[in-house]
Amino acid sequence: MTWRDEITDEGQFRSARFYVEEHGVTGGRRIGVHQYPGRDDIWPEDNGRRPRGYNVSAFVIGEDYVAARKALIDALEEPGEGRLRHPWLGTLQVVVDTYRLRETTRNGGTAEFAISFLPAGERQFPTEAPDTRVQVRDAASAVRAAIQTRFEAQYSTAGAPAWSIAAIRDRLTDLAVELRAGSGDLVDKITSPADLAKGLIDAVVGLYSTATASVSDLRRALDWGRLFPAITLNTPLRRQQARNESAIRDIAQVTGATSGAERLADTDFPSQQEAGEALEAITDVIDSVQSNTDPEGNPIDDTVYYSLQDLRAAVVADVRERGLRLPEVASYTPDATMPALLIAHHLYGDATREADIVTRNRLRHPGFVPGGQPLEVLRDV
Repeated sequence: MTWRDEITDEGQFRSARFYVEEHGVTGGRRIGVHQYPGRDDIWPEDNGRRPRGYNVSAFVIGEDYVAARKALIDALEEPGEGRLRHPWLGTLQVVVDTYRLRETTRNGGTAEFAISFLPAGERQFPTEAPDTRVQVRDAASAVRAAIQTRFEAQYSTAGAPAWSIAAIRDRLTDLAVELRAGSGDLVDKITSPADLAKGLIDAVVGLYSTATASVSDLRRALDWGRLFPAITLNTPLRRQQARNESAIRDIAQVTGATSGAERLADTDFPSQQEAGEALEAITDVIDSVQSNTDPEGNPIDDTVYYSLQDLRAAVVADVRERGLRLPEVASYTPDATMPALLIAHHLYGDATREADIVTRNRLRHPGFVPGGQPLEVLRDV
């Protein structure tokens, strides 16, 4: 076994891997020295801690060292902060200050780097940016106000015969089951458009307040359309019954779309892909609700339509803003059976991320992850 085979101190910056030979840390205080004319003494003013620097002596080696050298150079010259995984310092968010590359004919097949890193830190002066989550909530409130106004104008049981009231009661009972709400709370309001509208909105909001932002939960409102079969419009009473049931369907589905959008805005997704799937689900719901028509084929009310359009735009902006900062999903296939903890350490230099690997892949035994089988993991950022 040669000395090359015994190298174990491996580090990583962004996606580029290298070996660490030695490292040093610089630090101290930022001192402003005040000198006075005609006086021999000075006043050293302490202006805070000097930024701590990390000086790393690294190298790449082997038959593919040229590719490894290029990968490390590209990582060091990429703008912005990145994750440094150091065998002794641990995992740090840093920016590159300077680096120096050295190659010699005496040590062929290797490239030596002297790299100076600084802590990433944070901007300390105020910045102004829109709160996209708040914009989603505001847009959702506007949609609910519009659909409630439309419901109260469209729904009426004045002069309706008993069979028409009974049919509406059946629709409300079926919908209450879907909303996991007490049917009596809705049926009791059957003759009051304002009270029924508020009851329906509260029931839908209550359902989504206990739901997650999974794709199936976000699409749930689309299923409620099956509860409202077409009605033959052969008499004025039948036309009003159809308008009533259409109004109930619309307020439930529109409120479902707004509540799903708010749930999505309140959810911190683990990856870009999962955020994208949820965004596609909620935009599908909004698009479908916008295409609803009344029993006579007329499109949904203009105020409701355009408020839904504003909600759609707010949701897209929110997910894109937050999703850009999320890691991507990648595939990783372990060479041999090993614990998930070891895989997490190998991929991220952070064994605490074992739980995400176990949950994401529904692993039955975290201590024995089968080799040769691909895993879904988060690409480190």
